[in-house]
Amino acid sequence: MIKDNRGISLYLAIIVMVVLLSIIIGVSAILAKQFKMIRGMENSVVALYAADAGIETALSDIFENISNVEEVYNPHFSNEEISSRVNVYRCQFGESPCTGLGNQAIPESDDCQGYYYCIESVGEYKGVRRALFVEI
Repeated sequence: MIKDNRGISLYLAIIVMVVLLSIIIGVSAILAKQFKMIRGMENSVVALYAADAGIETALSDIFENISNVEEVYNPHFSNEEISSRVNVYRCQFGESPCTGLGNQAIPESDDCQGYYYCIESVGEYKGVRRALFVEI
């Protein structure tokens, strides 16, 4: 009995194409996840910069206008994509949790040197949030 091998090349070509297609789809899925992660890192950096801008604004306001600090806060800036929310607290040195400035009047005496401020800033960009916390 003679075997007919005419058509084996068609099956072989289909198998090779299926294997190559599987490899291409797998690599594409991995690359898509990597691109999404890289985009998320870019958004994270912008959110961190927004939080840093909130901290810098609070520090500037505290050092320039210490007598009216409780009227200045809670500053919140935002545009279409970037936002920052800042909370400033006044603490008794070594005690926690801090109480919000809006809830506690700033003492008028000279012995305020024992107090410090806690500044919390949360930056947000395209759904990614990053926070910074500073004690001074």
